[in-house]
Amino acid sequence: MTADLGSSKIVTICNNNDASNKCENNSEYGSIFEEFGIQYAFFAVANITSGDVNGMTNIPVTVKRYIRDLDTDADSNDVILIVGYQTDEIGYEVASINYSKTTGKKMSEFDKLLSGLDSSSTDVVTKPSPEGETCTNTVAFDGTADNNLRYVGERSCNYVKFDGQAGDWRIIGVMNNVDDGTGKKETRIKLVRSSVLGYYSWDTSADYGLNEWSQADLMTELNGDYLNTSLTANTTWYNGAGDQKTATFDYTKRLSAEAQNLIGNTKWHLGGVRMSGTSVSGTSSEFYEKERGTDVWGNTNGQVCETEYCPRSTTWTGKVALIYPSDFGFAVGSTLRNTCLEKNLQNFNEDSCYYNDWLKSSSWNWMLTPIVGSPVLAYRDKLTFDSTRNARGVYPVVYLKSWVRPVDGNGSWSNPYILGF
Repeated sequence: MTADLGSSKIVTICNNNDASNKCENNSEYGSIFEEFGIQYAFFAVANITSGDVNGMTNIPVTVKRYIRDLDTDADSNDVILIVGYQTDEIGYEVASINYSKTTGKKMSEFDKLLSGLDSSSTDVVTKPSPEGETCTNTVAFDGTADNNLRYVGERSCNYVKFDGQAGDWRIIGVMNNVDDGTGKKETRIKLVRSSVLGYYSWDTSADYGLNEWSQADLMTELNGDYLNTSLTANTTWYNGAGDQKTATFDYTKRLSAEAQNLIGNTKWHLGGVRMSGTSVSGTSSEFYEKERGTDVWGNTNGQVCETEYCPRSTTWTGKVALIYPSDFGFAVGSTLRNTCLEKNLQNFNEDSCYYNDWLKSSSWNWMLTPIVGSPVLAYRDKLTFDSTRNARGVYPVVYLKSWVRPVDGNGSWSNPYILGF
């Protein structure tokens, strides 16, 4: 087996597979280890999904994560060679071989950000900012049942080049237990468009619109024309004018084929929230639970639906949707984060929680979560409910496939992350 170690030289690494699965620096391969500064060479079978790799506890966590992400669908007889080595400039690098395919991997700025994080803590972790940049490398685990890792703060270094546009998308976080619609759960990166796609209705059917995402106008548009790479002329989308399509969708904004190859189907949760008077209450964690719940219109006696969509769906599988209220709440950073996470999301505009949240917006924008009734949620500096017929800002959200991750760039606006595998 051979590995490209990030240079023009191709070297062969030892092929013994003893009980420890570790190839020591021995006399036969000593010159190779010395020349490249190789510290270890491991063999590991595929389908590694959790825990230590073959009990080898000394492998850096980033290498373990890389092994797990390589090919979880591979045949159990596949052998993957993992080589870790160190240089003064970049720390650990990883090279892998799966059958005859040879790829070189190095530890990216994104991997450096993730390395050494304590998932038992929900404190904000700040690592050095990219040189000359004003954005901050700040992340925090959200402490939910899935314990997702999220970018937090006012100016996060989470810009990514996606859809051919540098900095026009941002990383919400690294999300765990994401179902692809078949029951397969993976850790996947979640992106949101950083500039508005346009201002459109959520839905225009029925008297006040229907808060059923599985048949909503906006769902059809985002997973229709927006993904139609053969579109060569502008189309019209619903825009708060009854059943008339009056808003123009610029076909040049459609998601490119290259970008679509990096995203996959996702089971989106459609659990609703209930109104208390004229408000919808809940902390970020409480909203996270409600979003994944089954409380929807039609599941309680006396709730009458005007269409066959009754009760409302609790999940929907597709590629493009919107942010959740909890995404907005969990993006808050600074020393006030813990205080903000204990607040009702509707009160974020009453203090600096809003100003320390990179997902804040100066205009009203749609969310995915419905009220257990007819409206759905929108937000600007706080949450509110809104008629689905109204035209509000649309910021598409997607999940990358599990094998896609940032391999270059530093997450700043001027040098966004570059996606690879």
